[in-house]
Amino acid sequence: AYWARDADIYAMAERARGMVINSPELDSYQFYVALTSSFRPLGGIGHFGFVDADQYDFIINNEHAWQRWLYSPSAIARLYEPQVVSFYNRYRDRFMPGAPPSGGIPTTNILTTSIEEGRISHLRVGSFWWMNVHGSEYDNEMLNFFNDIRGYEHLIIDLRNTGGGCASNFTISIMAPNIEQSVRVEGFVFLTQGGYAAGYYDRALAGGSVNAPQFQSRMYSTDTELRPIDEMFKEFDLTEFNMADAERLDYGFRMHMDVVARHLPRFDSQPAFDGKIWFLTGPNMGSAIQLSSWVAKESGFATLVGEITGGVYGGPRTFVALPNSGIVFNMDVFYVTDSHGRPLEAGTIPHYFNREGMDALETVLAMIEEGQY
Repeated sequence: AYWARDADIYAMAERARGMVINSPELDSYQFYVALTSSFRPLGGIGHFGFVDADQYDFIINNEHAWQRWLYSPSAIARLYEPQVVSFYNRYRDRFMPGAPPSGGIPTTNILTTSIEEGRISHLRVGSFWWMNVHGSEYDNEMLNFFNDIRGYEHLIIDLRNTGGGCASNFTISIMAPNIEQSVRVEGFVFLTQGGYAAGYYDRALAGGSVNAPQFQSRMYSTDTELRPIDEMFKEFDLTEFNMADAERLDYGFRMHMDVVARHLPRFDSQPAFDGKIWFLTGPNMGSAIQLSSWVAKESGFATLVGEITGGVYGGPRTFVALPNSGIVFNMDVFYVTDSHGRPLEAGTIPHYFNREGMDALETVLAMIEEGQY
């Protein structure tokens, strides 16, 4: 909040408090409006956001919705607390109607173009949300595409406007079929010790290996216990850590993400595509797409071209239920960094920035024609 938006959360709280003091007759829904307007600058940072009636109803009424995987059982249980149920039932009709979180079914989710036949191919994905729901269908469609472009020189992966979901859709369906050998990407997790994070780090540290439960999106802890943050700085080369944030963090642990190569018989048990892979980046790339950008760069899978990505990532998220009104908001519970200590919330820096007057795709095409790769 401080360095991403120059936002002062305490000033926001005072603004909301002033609205309440100056309007003592506010009901709970008007209090909700005061909170959402006061804390609007935090929107998207660490998945922060207030839960509206559509979101609440969708999660409550869809017990098998994949969105529930994002939260611990204790977080989901907060949605059933009496004051929460009362708030969303009582004021449901006063919320502005909106699209359900599931979104509409896209006519097509994987969009492919042959920019230059036999030489340059372009891959876009509409949403990782729908790859979660239709995983095998979209995975097969992706593999068919890789089969169609065998022999091409360049593959341009464009996720600049892809909706969120799960980063394993990228690592399994896009990255794994096209790498020579399995790779491991390493990073760090930091946290403030407290009740909301406790359930997540206990689970993350259970076993400390790939046999332990993943704490999100196929991420696993490398350590088996929390380490004081000062100890982390002494042992590891965290040269890109934002030291101002260290004052608000207590502990940390190492983590990793493994991408296992998928060498399928249909591709002669070799990488499906053996040409040059480009990965376009932009500020709208957050959450699962932020993770995809980070893994693509740290692993050397692709050359990143464009702008710094959008961040919006702090590990698993939780619900917080305000005790009196029953208003709910969600937020991430960890502070995740790359192997050098750069927080993923700050985004991933591409290898090459856009050229003046060009977007990322235009820049890549110019680089290809000039042989700069």
